[in-house]
Amino acid sequence: EALAGHRRSVLVDLPTGTRLRMYTRSLGSPLPVGGVIHAKVAQLSTPKRRDGGTAAMLLPGLLGSGALWRRACDEVEKAYRAGEWVALAGEPGVGKLAILRAVHQRRNPGGRFTVLDAADATDRRWLASARRALVDENGAGRAGSVVIRHPDQLDGVQLRSLTAALQEPTNVDGKRAVWVAVTLGPGAQSRDLARLLRLFPSTVDVP
Repeated sequence: EALAGHRRSVLVDLPTGTRLRMYTRSLGSPLPVGGVIHAKVAQLSTPKRRDGGTAAMLLPGLLGSGALWRRACDEVEKAYRAGEWVALAGEPGVGKLAILRAVHQRRNPGGRFTVLDAADATDRRWLASARRALVDENGAGRAGSVVIRHPDQLDGVQLRSLTAALQEPTNVDGKRAVWVAVTLGPGAQSRDLARLLRLFPSTVDVP
């Protein structure tokens, strides 16, 4: 993925908790046919508890001790702190929305939290609601969080309209007013959905 996206440096978290810094270089022109990857340990894993104690609460309302689950929570919170939009992928019912709600509650408890379900996009009113949710009504910069569920259920026209709305500056200084996340289930992606997901530089797999 890093080679295809022409990213020269990317951080990768292993399930053990160790973090690697990968440096990539594509080979081939005009289309890459391969590449060279150099990996260095950026951060060693945190030692596991041996006292038999219960797992600490990760985020408000969430519990869990599995390495992949804890990593998913940490990655979403890290993306929020950086102001980086994120996509959460996983089977239905694994807790994607719960993680997003918990991160928002910790990082922006006074901000609004809006959930837009693309399964309800039966007419143009849904897109109008989405545009309103992306606007910073108070001019306060980051007004809140917007979660878009099931974007894969939108048709091509709706996906292109939503992509355009997400690219529009939504406050006076030309910045995006809100933090946005999408949740995805398993399955193939259409070309229009792939264009939408380019706006979300991070993808977190929720086990």
